[in-house]
Amino acid sequence: MTEPEQLVAAEPARRRSLASVGFSLLWAVNVALFVGAVAWIAYDPVVARHLAYEQDRLATTHSVVLHDLGHASVPAEPVATDSPHARALTIIVVLAAAGVVAVGLALLFGPQRHRRLRSWLAYTALVAAWLGLAVSWRDVAWTGQRYRLGREVAAIEPIAAALRERWPKADGHEIPGLGPYMAYPPAGPRMLMLLHQVRAAGASNSISAIERSDAGGLRFELADGDAGAWLEWHPAGEQPASFTGGLQGSYELVRSSNLGDGWFLARYRVPAAGHTQ
Repeated sequence: MTEPEQLVAAEPARRRSLASVGFSLLWAVNVALFVGAVAWIAYDPVVARHLAYEQDRLATTHSVVLHDLGHASVPAEPVATDSPHARALTIIVVLAAAGVVAVGLALLFGPQRHRRLRSWLAYTALVAAWLGLAVSWRDVAWTGQRYRLGREVAAIEPIAAALRERWPKADGHEIPGLGPYMAYPPAGPRMLMLLHQVRAAGASNSISAIERSDAGGLRFELADGDAGAWLEWHPAGEQPASFTGGLQGSYELVRSSNLGDGWFLARYRVPAAGHTQ
């Protein structure tokens, strides 16, 4: 066989090899994109707010009633639709859809050895993974938030200890680490509104207000990235529950997790405000 004939004979094998490498890379990109999306949702609290807003917007557009953790959903807090987070989420959605379609087409028209039963099972798992993330992203975000804020308890504990020892009876600034605050209601304060948001040393979120339960539990409302989340300390026998705040606002418990040593992470819905805290 002459050299030109050898080259012609080797061409199909070379094409099959390139197609196989391309197919493997396509799989690697899809898996990396999925893992990256899960990690981003868990790590960045701002992503959850964008996803909640987009989910609510789509549901409203298509007249779909959403249910979140057993409660009918209420309008999500508005976010900037032209922010870097929004653009990045759009890119991820487009890439994920394109990647899934590309893998499906490769299975149909690609190399024979990549069209076996195990390849189809893997493709089914990939589609199921993306669909699962689409419906369970709140759980992913909650798990990440629980991990992050659980590490901030130690930073807030000194403030909680001072408040457990002496809860203010009037406006003031004598509690170490809090700065000036206003106490409500004046007749029997159970809420401290901080005049300046306070960030404890070692914490990544500021505290905007503190509520106190009848049993002595302390609820710290967080600001910054994890705005809407509450870190709470409760005595034995008490745990997060719906409550009426010091400014007479109603807070409906949506979800809570035990962080240990009497501390909890909680989220509330504020019916009057029309969104979840």
